[in-house]
Amino acid sequence: MGQVFTATGIEIQDSLGSTVVDTTGVTSTLNFGNGIHTVAAAGSTSSFSYTNAGGSIDIALARTANVYISYFAQMANLQAGVGPITTDMSISINGTDTMGPVVKNQGIFYQGVGIIWVSGFANTIVSLPAGTHTALIRYKNSADSGQTDAYLKDKQILYLVLGK
Repeated sequence: MGQVFTATGIEIQDSLGSTVVDTTGVTSTLNFGNGIHTVAAAGSTSSFSYTNAGGSIDIALARTANVYISYFAQMANLQAGVGPITTDMSISINGTDTMGPVVKNQGIFYQGVGIIWVSGFANTIVSLPAGTHTALIRYKNSADSGQTDAYLKDKQILYLVLGK
């Protein structure tokens, strides 16, 4: 651990002896933790309260850090003859909806064409304390929706720790 002097300069090592900074710069694989979780299965809710969209991802931090979080899903109206659907999506961290409704997306069922899936995504940077945090996508049927159910599929959530 500490500083290592080489023929080309100085290197800084972590407590395990891994080089975290060298003459080229920061070693990203050691300094920027990341993860991704995907759920392809479709789901629906008639609830006007946020519901878990399926799956979660844990973010483990050794100390307080800024974390970039992004999420994506496809939304649709599966009811023929019903007007636009409005689905609200949010991100929940440790059981608290920290983003939302950030995505309000509309999808339309076109007569004679069928289901049209519409993509929605959002991202943010949050400061989280040391520890393990659980993040998940939540969604609901918006109060201004013209249908009884909100539908989601191909949900994805990812994170990137911005430094160690």
